[in-house]
Amino acid sequence: IVVDLFLPDAADGIELIDECIKLRDAKRTNKIIVMSGTDDKNLIEKCYKLGIDEFVPKNSNWHDQILKFITSSLTSKQHEDFFKYSINDNICCYTINKFNGRKHIDMILKDVTTSLYTGYTNIIFNMENVKIFDDEYTSVFAELYKMCNEKKGQFMLVKISESLKEALSDAFLDTLIPTFSSVDVAVSKIESN
Repeated sequence: IVVDLFLPDAADGIELIDECIKLRDAKRTNKIIVMSGTDDKNLIEKCYKLGIDEFVPKNSNWHDQILKFITSSLTSKQHEDFFKYSINDNICCYTINKFNGRKHIDMILKDVTTSLYTGYTNIIFNMENVKIFDDEYTSVFAELYKMCNEKKGQFMLVKISESLKEALSDAFLDTLIPTFSSVDVAVSKIESN
């Protein structure tokens, strides 16, 4: 829920926030973002005390800030197919659980695309849960590599199986896509560039 504190037709932005808080579910899955041109610290603090999740000042990149907040709110999401979390402002890690069907892969690709468009230019796939890899899907890694490269980022694989290693080699991707023994080593490599 995005609330503008000083909408011309709203009597009181604070009342609107109160109404939004009442509508919120018990798990707080629906987030409340307040945006405003004000820099009044007391008013901003009052919004946080009411229970908002984020305050975004209205400036030239307010929409980017809202997208980044939404993405970071979702970065700890668990799917049957993957678990996603952000490491920092530009590195996102996916622990892949299933990589064995077009439906699963399309869901992962959609989520990676969202991550890339919201500033996470470096993507790490932890493949430790994928024991057997069908080389039919090797081209997906080339696509992911290209997507990250276009955003001036990197795509890396961690803890890959022998079948994946062989599939990458057969597709001549083993020299293009770096692989690492752990997420920490991959993150260190990104940060050293």
